[in-house]
Amino acid sequence: VELVHQSGRSMRLSDLAGQPYLLYFGYTSCAQRCAFSMDVIANAKRQLGNAANRMRWVFVTLDPERDTPDRITSYVGGYDLAFYGFTGPAGNLAALAKASGVEAKATGSGASAGFEWPNGYYLVDGAGRLRTTLNEGATSPQIAAAVRQLQKESP
Repeated sequence: VELVHQSGRSMRLSDLAGQPYLLYFGYTSCAQRCAFSMDVIANAKRQLGNAANRMRWVFVTLDPERDTPDRITSYVGGYDLAFYGFTGPAGNLAALAKASGVEAKATGSGASAGFEWPNGYYLVDGAGRLRTTLNEGATSPQIAAAVRQLQKESP
């Protein structure tokens, strides 16, 4: 599925092959839920120290209408400059979410528009296979432990 990286260039998640990654779906105008989850991810990354450099940290928006590459750059950069952020055509984002087991449903309209979805963290190995799903309640230490395990097992 072709996406748009925060730099504005077209990419596919398969372009990340060879290195495992953590995948998180959210959107930049998500008031508390996404911000909390992004903090949890950033803290897990810090807890990993140098081992974090052997992972990619990926944010994919559920809201391509509002989340432009510039907005995503600002958003993910507020948590960690090494995070990758993606937007893209709505159909492509929906296909990626569905392939990851995420069914997002738009709610509200205008400034109060949002999404309902099963918030979680998805760990993908270097071959692009989904290996672990952690639910929304996962803590930074739990994510860091799952990343360490993935790095031991990942091709």
